[in-house]
Amino acid sequence: MPAPTNLPILLTWLRIVAIPLFVAVLYFPEDWLSERQANVISMWIFIVAAITDWADGYLARKWNQTTQFGAFLDPVADKLMVAAALIVLTEKGIVISRLEPPLVHTHIGHVMTAWRDTPGTVGFLTVALSDTRVAAAHALLGSKSTDNLDDMKLHAGHVLHAFDPALEPKGPASGYGAKKAAAGALQHVGFAAAAEGASADVKSQSGVVASTLTDTIATIDRAIAVAQKVREASAVSDAATLVGELLSLTAQVSDGLQRAEQNMRVMMKAEGL
Repeated sequence: MPAPTNLPILLTWLRIVAIPLFVAVLYFPEDWLSERQANVISMWIFIVAAITDWADGYLARKWNQTTQFGAFLDPVADKLMVAAALIVLTEKGIVISRLEPPLVHTHIGHVMTAWRDTPGTVGFLTVALSDTRVAAAHALLGSKSTDNLDDMKLHAGHVLHAFDPALEPKGPASGYGAKKAAAGALQHVGFAAAAEGASADVKSQSGVVASTLTDTIATIDRAIAVAQKVREASAVSDAATLVGELLSLTAQVSDGLQRAEQNMRVMMKAEGL
C-alpha cells in the first residue's frame, strides 16, 4: 500500500530533503561560499525547516488530513534535522564556541559564583567571606570573655576551625576554611588575568584583587598563629591580650575579603556578567 500523500506530508518530506542541503552548505569550499555566507544560508535552511514543522501539523489539523504515517514521519524528520545540525556544528566547533563561556569568565565565576568542591558549590570568595564571619563572631565572643580562660580557648578554637579546619577539625564554620577559599580565589583570579582574550579591565582589577588577597591570606596566617597562642596560654591575662589582637586581625581579614569582593563585582560589571 503506497504511503499517503498530501501537502502536510510533502512539507515533512521537504524537511527531510533539506537535511543533506543543510550539511552540504556548511562544507562548501571557501572559494564557493565564505564561512559567514555558509553559516547564514544554513541558518535560513534550518529556519525554513522549523517553519515547515509548524505548518505541516497546523495544516493537517485544519484540513483534517492527519494520518498515522504523517504522525510517524513528523517526529522522525524533526529528530533527523536536529541530530544532523548538532553533529555538523559540533564537528566544526561552532556549537562549542557559542555555548561555552570565555575561559576568563569561567575563572571569574569560580571566584564569585561556583566551584565544584566548596560547600554548596558556591564561589571561593563566598566561602571565604562566610567562614570569616564565623571567625569574627567568635573572636568577638572571646574578647568578651577575658575573665574566663576556658571560654577564650574555646572561641580561639572556633576561629582556628573557620580559618583552617586542618588545624582544628571541629567547629561551627563550613569545614572548608577561609584560608583555603581565599587561596583558591587568588589562584583563579590569576587564571582569569592570564586567560586568552582577557580585557584590560580584567587584568587591571585582577591585579588589585590578587594584591588584596595575598595580604589577606598573610593576615589569616597571623590570626591563626595568635589563636594557637590563645589555646596554649596558661594565664588569663596573657590570653586576654591575645584575644584582643585576634579580634583586630579577624576584622582586617573581613575587610580585605570585602574589598576583594567589591573589586570582583566591578570586574564582572565591566564584563557584562
